[in-house]
Amino acid sequence: MNKRIKKKWIKALRSGKYKQGKMVLHSTDNKFCCLGVLCDLYVKEKKSKWVNRKDKALKVIRGSNVSGFLPPSVQKWAGMDSLCGSYEIIDGGPI
Repeated sequence: MNKRIKKKWIKALRSGKYKQGKMVLHSTDNKFCCLGVLCDLYVKEKKSKWVNRKDKALKVIRGSNVSGFLPPSVQKWAGMDSLCGSYEIIDGGPI
């Protein structure tokens, strides 16, 4: 993962500025899962926008229809290896 973005993400997660949500990146009641916080950092840096998805009470990044996984654009920007934020255990610890 990109070290600069990783530091920003950790700082944002610890900031208390994001209400914790589950199962979606960003809900219309302004809650974020941990990956949604990463997406919000992307939105702010890239001057993109969150848009309401008409069929559900959630938001997606403009140009994406992804609601529970990282959009490919965010994955690439952050240098993540997967769309769901998974990691591998090697020699008994996360890498």
